[in-house]
Parts: sequence; C-alpha cells; structure tokens
Amino acid sequence: MSDYSNKMTDASANGMDAFLKLCQVSLSATERFVKLQAEVSKEIFDYNAAVIKELSSPSRGHDAFAVVSQLSNEALERVLNRSRAAYQILEHSQSELASVASESADSAHG
Repeated sequence: MSDYSNKMTDASANGMDAFLKLCQVSLSATERFVKLQAEVSKEIFDYNAAVIKELSSPSRGHDAFAVVSQLSNEALERVLNRSRAAYQILEHSQSELASVASESADSAHG
C-alpha cells in the first residue's frame, strides 16, 4: 500500500474511534440523567404522599401548615442537591467531549 493509503486508513480508524467515544460519552450522560430523573420522580411522589398524609391527619390539623412548610423546605433542599448533580453530569460530559475532540484533532494533525 502507498503511504497515502495508509494515512487515509489511519485517519478513517481514528475518526471511527472518536465517533464511538462520542457515542459512549453521550450514552453515559443520558444514562446518568435518566437515573437522576427517576430519583427525582420518586422523591416528588414521596413528598406529595407525605403532604397528603399530614393534611389528612386529624390530629395534625392545627399545625398542618408548619408541617407542610417543613416538608417544602426539605423538598427545596433536595431539588438544589439534584440541580448540583445535574450540573456535575453536564460538567463531566463536557470535559469528556472536549478530551475526545482534542484527541481527534491531535491525531488528525499528527
């Protein structure tokens, strides 16, 4: 084979490797987001169940608003934690994508 053919074969293989790495990063991030979404959905369901339980309890009627307020504060704290988790997923994925792009550019020029 000629030198040109070898370079083209190498470039094609490097391009395919980069594409597969990009797919892997994307699927990994999607998997983490879906897991996070499932956790958030469960927490929302549990929160609503706790609020309904507190509001339907006759012995807690006089301080129901305080209990609901406390539950809301706890829910807000969980939302902030989940937002941080989502940001970390995005940050990690962006870093991995930049790494793949850098490697691909280096191999194209090298």
